[in-house]
Amino acid sequence: KVSTSTIDFSVEEYEWGDGANDEDPFPVIPDDDVVQVTSAAAQANNASVNVKVSKGSYETVKIQYRLKGTNTWTDGPSEDYSNSTIDYSFSLESLRANDEYEIHAVVVNEQNETVYSSVYAITTSPKVTTNNATEIAAENVEHPTKVTAKLNGSFPSYTSTNPTGNGDADVTLYFMYGDSESALTEGKDVELTSGEDFSSVITGLEPNKTYYFQAYAKNAGAPEGVGGGVKTFTTPVILPYVTTDKVDQVKAREATFAGTLVSN
Repeated sequence: KVSTSTIDFSVEEYEWGDGANDEDPFPVIPDDDVVQVTSAAAQANNASVNVKVSKGSYETVKIQYRLKGTNTWTDGPSEDYSNSTIDYSFSLESLRANDEYEIHAVVVNEQNETVYSSVYAITTSPKVTTNNATEIAAENVEHPTKVTAKLNGSFPSYTSTNPTGNGDADVTLYFMYGDSESALTEGKDVELTSGEDFSSVITGLEPNKTYYFQAYAKNAGAPEGVGGGVKTFTTPVILPYVTTDKVDQVKAREATFAGTLVSN
C-alpha cells in the first residue's frame, strides 16, 4: 500500500541573474528591512551612496554596482560593520559619465551569508568641452549691420583610452551665450555634427562687442545642465556706409544728388 500526502507551497516571482556574478544561478531576494540604499548623488565620474543597516549582526557592509543592462556586479568600497552604527556612506570613483548605473548594498555575516538591498538607479552627469568660436563675420556682405558666429563644443565619448568619457544615456546638447557672463541665454538644442563635435550658428549679434558662451549638456541625472568652460569672442567693427538716393531737382545744367550715411 502506498500512502500519499499533500504539500502546499507558493511560488513568488524574482529577478534572476542579479547575483554577485554571471555564474551565480540563484536570484537576489532583496530585504530592505535589513539593509537599504537610502540615497545616492551622482556627478560625472563619481557618486556618493548612503546605506542604512536596520537590524542583524554582520561583519561587512559594502556596495556593488553595474551599468544598467549588464549582469555582472562590481564590488565597491566596504566597511567593517559596527553594532553602534546604522548609517554608512560610500564613494564610487572612475564612473563613466552620462550613463545609467544600478547600485545595491550588501551585508555579510560571520557565516558568509549575504543580504542584499533593492537596486537603486542613478544617472551620471554628462561632460562637455567648450571650444573656440569660429566663422565670426558680418551677416550681409554688401550692407552689413549685424554679425554671425559659430559656437563650437565637444562631447567626449567613452573609449578604452577614455574610460570616464560619456556613455549612452539620453542627453541634450546646447549653448548658453550672451554679452554678460552672469546673464547667458539658452540657445536651441543641437546635434552632434561629426564624431564628438557639435556647433550652433547664432545671428543678430552686435558689432564691436564681446560675447561669452558655454557648451552645455543635460540628462536625467543633471536636468539643470552641466557646462564646459566659458569662452569669449569679440565681433568685428562694421564701418558705416553710404547709400545713394534718387537724383532730385534736375535742371538744364544742374541736378541735386543725395546719399545717406548708415552708421552702426
